[in-house]
Amino acid sequence: MNIPFRFFVIFIIFAVSNCIFIPIVNAQFTIKENFQGSTVGSSIILGGSPSAYLTSGVVDPVNDGWLRLTNANLNQKGYAYINSSFPSTLGVIIDFEYKIWRDSILGNPGADGIGIYFFDTSKTFALGGYGGSLGYAPNTSLPATNTGLAGGYIGIGLDEFGNFSNPTEGRNGGLGLMCNSITLRGETTNNKNTTNPWLKTNQLQTSNTVDGYNSIDYNTITKTRPTDSVFYRRVKISIIPTGSGKYAISVTWRTTPTGSDVTLLTYTSNTAPPANLKVGFAA
Repeated sequence: MNIPFRFFVIFIIFAVSNCIFIPIVNAQFTIKENFQGSTVGSSIILGGSPSAYLTSGVVDPVNDGWLRLTNANLNQKGYAYINSSFPSTLGVIIDFEYKIWRDSILGNPGADGIGIYFFDTSKTFALGGYGGSLGYAPNTSLPATNTGLAGGYIGIGLDEFGNFSNPTEGRNGGLGLMCNSITLRGETTNNKNTTNPWLKTNQLQTSNTVDGYNSIDYNTITKTRPTDSVFYRRVKISIIPTGSGKYAISVTWRTTPTGSDVTLLTYTSNTAPPANLKVGFAA
């Protein structure tokens, strides 16, 4: 699937207000990147096989591009991460747009999806498995990746095909194949039987061939990126300390540019994060 991204803003803060983009404390760490140009800041690392890339002047007009994680071809793995750490005592809010579509039928109704992950800065970056593991969990199928994301703390899957929640291919736990779902997986360990455990899934839509407001991807074959009027997704993910050693995780989205945010999933983590974290995306 063609999977491009645009960030609006990322806040790393102690608390949040009820208004988008407005922190209510002075201690904060902010990163902004719209990916519309032909270069990114030095703190943004792109990679994969083939690598994620910027589309400005390539497949889109100059300065009107996106970050594209993958093209609509088989066995692709692209990623981007922000090479700036933040203390886990702070909260994090990520706010981004994405588009997912394809221009041909490749044998399956859609591809795998997008993984958003938080990981320990003391570990050397190494992505998890291809396919349904979304770059976060292990995947023992070819090409085998027997470990999850190095230092992974939490992985959030925007899961088109449904395998991120499936306890197959080396993934631990889950509800089975759940297309059009949001799934959380936990921390990476050194034990293949416990690493990246399934935490929670919310299936938004049971059909992976019909378009709708709850589709993770755009299911109509098209040669061009779908316009906002036919497919729009803006996602916000927050991880906020509760003050009792727990972290409240929330995923919301809106499906029209002027629509309201809808809560897709909430979860409270009892696992303390590493002292410092980084954030990234894979597809």
